[in-house]
Amino acid sequence: MPGPTLMCCRISRALTVDTTATLVFGKDVNTLESGEDAIQRHLGVIFPVFGYRINAVLPYWRYFKLPRDHQLDRSLKAVRSFVEEMIGHAREHMRRAPGEKPRNLLEAMLALRDEPNSGFSDDDVYANVVTLLLAGEDTTAHSLAWAMYILAAKPELQSQLQPFGAQRPRRGTRSNAVHRHGQARSFRRRRIRSDPHADRGADHLS
Repeated sequence: MPGPTLMCCRISRALTVDTTATLVFGKDVNTLESGEDAIQRHLGVIFPVFGYRINAVLPYWRYFKLPRDHQLDRSLKAVRSFVEEMIGHAREHMRRAPGEKPRNLLEAMLALRDEPNSGFSDDDVYANVVTLLLAGEDTTAHSLAWAMYILAAKPELQSQLQPFGAQRPRRGTRSNAVHRHGQARSFRRRRIRSDPHADRGADHLS
């Protein structure tokens, strides 16, 4: 009897949004268990439209806008409001605890931005945060989805990789361990062939 159908992309998107939000903001949005978060819905709007515009023959949206372009504007505004809210929370914590080490990536970027002659502006902070959110929501999520699909179709490969996945390597050695492990390296290459657009992020997924 076949088991239940799993929506791999939905699961992996929720996982990557949760992970990215925790890394960047120190905030657990828990979309994996609680359902799709508002910020995830807006990110899901932004990336497809950006992809379409990159390959469009004519930049029509500069002259008139279709419904999807208006939706993009609303989503960009919502994401900016969300990021600015998180920046406000981070700034407030840094004000109350001066001298404390940054607790997350956002606080680290704000600390850099506040250094004299850093050359790092508020817009730079915002751009980097949005880049991290978009990268986690799309490339990493689809790479994980393809990995789940390949593993589900090949139980023997699961058995071969399970001992490697159960290992607890020393900090910072996971990528090197993948290169040394023949089956893990072969699986990563197979996953890249399934989703070549994620090729650039392969080393970070290891």
